Amino acid sequence: MSQPLVELISSVAEALEVQVIRSERRQNQTGTEMKCKSGCLPDQHPYIWIKNGRDLLAEASSSFMYTFSETDHISCAATGYEKFPSPSVYMPKLPNVSLASSGEIVEGSSITLTCTSDANPAATYTWYKKNIPSPLSKDSQLVFRSTQSSDSGEYYCTAKNVLKITSSKVIFIDVKFAKMLLFSLSDAPRIPIISVHSSDGVVEGSSVTLNCSTDANPAANYTWYKDHELHPRSNDSQLVFKSVQSSDSGKYFCTAENVLKKMASKEIIVDVEYAPRLPLVSLTPSGEIMEGISLTLTCSSDANPAANYSWFKENDESAQYSRQNFTFPNIGPHHGGLYYCEAHNRRGSHKSAIHFTVVARTTFKIMNFTKLAVVFLLLLILLFVLSLQKRKKKTVVLQTESEEHEENIQVGLDPDYDNISALRAFIASQEEAKEKQNNPM
Repeated sequence: MSQPLVELISSVAEALEVQVIRSERRQNQTGTEMKCKSGCLPDQHPYIWIKNGRDLLAEASSSFMYTFSETDHISCAATGYEKFPSPSVYMPKLPNVSLASSGEIVEGSSITLTCTSDANPAATYTWYKKNIPSPLSKDSQLVFRSTQSSDSGEYYCTAKNVLKITSSKVIFIDVKFAKMLLFSLSDAPRIPIISVHSSDGVVEGSSVTLNCSTDANPAANYTWYKDHELHPRSNDSQLVFKSVQSSDSGKYFCTAENVLKKMASKEIIVDVEYAPRLPLVSLTPSGEIMEGISLTLTCSSDANPAANYSWFKENDESAQYSRQNFTFPNIGPHHGGLYYCEAHNRRGSHKSAIHFTVVARTTFKIMNFTKLAVVFLLLLILLFVLSLQKRKKKTVVLQTESEEHEENIQVGLDPDYDNISALRAFIASQEEAKEKQNNPM
């Protein structure tokens, strides 16, 4: 088989797929409308429909209606390429449920239930606890970070695609009390307690330490996490920020674990305070500021706690305003100048400036007249330049004609004209003849 033919067959096979248009559940069966689609072949190309890889169901049509059963795998192939069918479409198989745990399930331990199923189109998953109608998770995994005795019970998942919803078998979770182990319940870690130590509050740039502590025997091992992060921040009882930043703000918790149990603390919120950043100032509307319009100065800054704002004008102590937006309803030329916006909170302040000029209406008219005058002057200069170029071109043409005339005279000379007087007479006769031609009687 030639290489181009192999590549053609390969591209046809890769581009072929079965699209499910709609599906209806009737009693124990599912009626489904499907379409065979190829990115390489025209829509009118004939197709065949195949069941379980061997049984021919229909041919010569890209659309097909079929009633599925649980074991059916339906695919299509382009006529002429029957050995290269599309991927099959089928219902979700019975979901498989697996349990991941670090050991025996006791209070405070972490466990993960995972649901998987083979399906095309791919399945979506939902987790339920038996006798509780509301779903616990709409993900393939159901995670218990710190199990409690109340989490004991039967769990199952469902796998769903457009063809069917299939439920898994039930899995039983039995969360044991720590006292059922060799050690007494009093030896297992209690719920850890978090304390915060800082030299001057939780302020950007300062040193902050989070401590996690609990009573346990054997002694507990500690781990620190930030909310929604998979990887731990620290495997120590302390989480230290040598120079805390605003990006460190968030929810934190720690776990304490020994051979008996793993316990998670309550979450603590780390709220890093910082002085306002350099304020951003703007004018609304932007552009040239005309007398009589409404103008608003706006100031904004990132800060924690939120910033308060003050506006003031240079060399004008009376013009001070404590607001974020400063509006001139009917602005005049005397309002122009340099304005400062100061953003401040209890952690500091930052200042920005903006300068603007208000154009008076009379000035605006003069400016428009000046602009028109400049445009008119530029047009005159352009016309003058074009006129000079035209004259220059005419002079060149006349000079060229004169040179051509002299050449004609030189070409017309006869060798018999061997003296000056004869030559002059000849030139005079030529000019007289030319004049007669230009001025006929």
